[in-house]
Amino acid sequence: EKRLRHMEEQQDKERIRAEEEAKRKLKVAKKHNEELRNKIAETKAIVEAKEKAEAEAKETKDKLQKLMKQKKEAEREVKKMKEEAEQNSNKYSKGQRAMLFVIDTNWLIKEPEVARGLGDKIHALGLIKKVAVLIPRAVWRELDGLSKSARECKNNAQRAIRSIYNEFGRQSSFRTVLGQMDHEIYTDKGHHINPRALKNDDSILNCCLFFSRNQGSVVHLCTADKNLLIRAKVEQVQTIEKYIDAFRYLDQFAKTS
Repeated sequence: EKRLRHMEEQQDKERIRAEEEAKRKLKVAKKHNEELRNKIAETKAIVEAKEKAEAEAKETKDKLQKLMKQKKEAEREVKKMKEEAEQNSNKYSKGQRAMLFVIDTNWLIKEPEVARGLGDKIHALGLIKKVAVLIPRAVWRELDGLSKSARECKNNAQRAIRSIYNEFGRQSSFRTVLGQMDHEIYTDKGHHINPRALKNDDSILNCCLFFSRNQGSVVHLCTADKNLLIRAKVEQVQTIEKYIDAFRYLDQFAKTS
């Protein structure tokens, strides 16, 4: 009987140890499983974040490509309008205009619709056979360059080109906004001996001299450039610095003509 109790006690101890060992292993297994779940969750989060970042990067790339495409299309449109405007300008004769307003680039950048505004005023006063607005070729080149630049004046340059292009497209043998043609250049034995080599302000001033000296028109150079204003006065070309004065000249001219 003693031996039987001893055996039962031993069996109980073995059972308790086995149960404790099983509990310990179960606890270890639970901990391992928890760590494994956490790692899976972390890996899943990393994968999702990577996929999201890749999707955002692709979206940004697509938007950038779209913007670049729009930029190129806008540049092509401006170039096409400029070319068509010059072609349309050459289809019409300037006739013998008594007065011409030659517009400098800085006027068009500050007020892109100024050429159209003066043209409308000329129409309203019934002066379409006597007065016109003239855009020199040098101004076209400057507007074209500015319309493709990253400078703040880019949008205004594009607006000015579109506005003048629309004016060139008017169906009238006496349009009020005109462009300088290739052959309309002034030549002398001094500074203007090689007029096609002149750039920017020199070219604009040459345009004024052609129409004032060769064509006998009263030319008003419309510019806010102080240096060009002085040079024009030296060449006896009349100048207008402020927009409002151009409209006042038109009113005065209408009363006396």
